[in-house]
Amino acid sequence: MKNTKTITVIDILSGMLFIYALISYYLTSQYIASEQLLKLFVCAFVYVGVRMSMAIIPRTWIKYVSLLIPLAGGYEAIVGILQGLEIISSNNQNFMITGTFLNPGPYSIAIVGALCYCIACFERKEQTKWVKYLCIACCILCALVLPATQSRTAFVALGACCLIIYRKRLKLRNILIIALIAVAAGTMLYYFKKESADGRVFIWLISLKAVFSSKWLSGYGLGGFRPTYATFAEEYFSNHPDTHFLSVASCPEYSFNDYIQIGVELGIIGIILAVSLAVTAIKALIKNNTAIGYSALAVLICSLFSYPFNLLQFQVFATFCLAIGAVYCQKEQKHGIATNAILSIVAVISILLSVKSNNSRSSLLDDHYYFSMGQHLNSEHLYNESNQYLLKGLMMSDDPMFYNVMGRNYQSLGAYKLAEESYFKAFGILPNRIYPLKLLMDLYKETKETDKLINIATKIINFKPKIVSDYTDEVQKEAQQILDTNIHTYE
Repeated sequence: MKNTKTITVIDILSGMLFIYALISYYLTSQYIASEQLLKLFVCAFVYVGVRMSMAIIPRTWIKYVSLLIPLAGGYEAIVGILQGLEIISSNNQNFMITGTFLNPGPYSIAIVGALCYCIACFERKEQTKWVKYLCIACCILCALVLPATQSRTAFVALGACCLIIYRKRLKLRNILIIALIAVAAGTMLYYFKKESADGRVFIWLISLKAVFSSKWLSGYGLGGFRPTYATFAEEYFSNHPDTHFLSVASCPEYSFNDYIQIGVELGIIGIILAVSLAVTAIKALIKNNTAIGYSALAVLICSLFSYPFNLLQFQVFATFCLAIGAVYCQKEQKHGIATNAILSIVAVISILLSVKSNNSRSSLLDDHYYFSMGQHLNSEHLYNESNQYLLKGLMMSDDPMFYNVMGRNYQSLGAYKLAEESYFKAFGILPNRIYPLKLLMDLYKETKETDKLINIATKIINFKPKIVSDYTDEVQKEAQQILDTNIHTYE
């Protein structure tokens, strides 16, 4: 008797993660996360579409559809080469090569994903000539552009995938040699960009404190990473004012580890679902000897040190891989009535919820919009209205500049105590910036609180800025003048 079971473990885990994220957004999250929600719906559409389409087309078509990976990788590599030759401009003025992305980080992940796909194709030795030529061309192009990205994460992923691809050829002696080389290479990669590496370690430290806090089980809600990070960073700096991480601290948009970020927002439950889903899908793809499995593995490894699954391109790619993994997990290719009914219901629910989430224009606005509006209304002397926008922005951001502008609004309204609290809040979140101290100095000059003015001027003089500039020198010079004047007055 044939097994007609067509709902797989991947289907169940995907559905559980999807529903759990929806519950987090609609029932528990207090943050603005409409962008994440819309991406979730897009992924649901992709998953349902691939699963239903595979019920009517041969499974052998998967390898032809997956050729989009080397094609896309080759295209990205060509764009990067043209940017490196300054024939076309990059999408970020701070970097020469970004491909179609905004910076070299995710660009290098796309390149290494395509490169690992091609290497896996060579190892399989069952491709047609034109597929081999395509993979050779993609390999050459990607190999040319990958070093220019200076991405340590991409090289780690490439090395790990190559070890797995050629695992059957390795002997114990080879493994020991490779382990020693890996340790040496890891040390070199760390010191290659030590400040950047220390910055990521600090982000992980603060993020893990949030994961294993009072809301460890369910997390702080979808979209809550950045506001939660700001809260725990402020707490850490208040307890460790002289930490060596002070020089590398920032206000990150991502945790640089997608699973830790899931833990902050969706708790341990979210991590378990996400890890189980990823492992099950990768295992199914590699077990069936698919090249796309190694491409997915490369992106998965990169997600441990970067943020690919925060970007829609990689979310769609991961969803496609999950759906293909589910296809390989099932015994029969045709879906039963129950499976088609469930997939159809998921599609309808996704459509209805996505329409609902787009009813208001504000659902599509990001923190940059709210900050810009707050600044604009401040310049128009509409201080209360400005604070309303800034408070909304703080529901999706960890940038202390929101508090600086709010403090200026309160100061203009004569609410000096609230202004003081806002400036101290901004400095507490990121105490390697001198601007909040400057604002406090101006506030105490206005309120004529001499003792506080002397204290803050002393703090500014002793302040060690993360980046020395003409502005920091001017602020410290002004603080010194204030201190000299007031000391002379006391004498």
